[in-house]
This record gives sequence, C-alpha cells and structure tokens, in this order.
Amino acid sequence: MKLAPSFSLYNPVTNTYHSLEDYAGSPLLLTFWASWCPDSQIDLDKKNAAL
Repeated sequence: MKLAPSFSLYNPVTNTYHSLEDYAGSPLLLTFWASWCPDSQIDLDKKNAAL
C-alpha cells in the first residue's frame, strides 16, 4: 500500500472541492474509471455490490 500524493477534486454538482486531507486518518478507496471502458464498468459494479 502507498500513500497517495495530495490532490483535490471539484464536484460541480455541489460546487465544492474534496481533498485527501478531508479523509485523513480514515480508510479511503479511490477508484478511477471511464464510462466507455467495459473493464471499468465491471469493477464499478463489484464495488457497488460491496457497499
């Protein structure tokens, strides 16, 4: 396991930014995927089922 570099992402729906520091001390799973990628969709379906 590696620590991710610091970065933030913008949520245009809520007009807010989210950064890794917001989750310091808590487990966090980051998933990067693309809607056009069939492997990404399979991976996303499995993660949603685990929630």
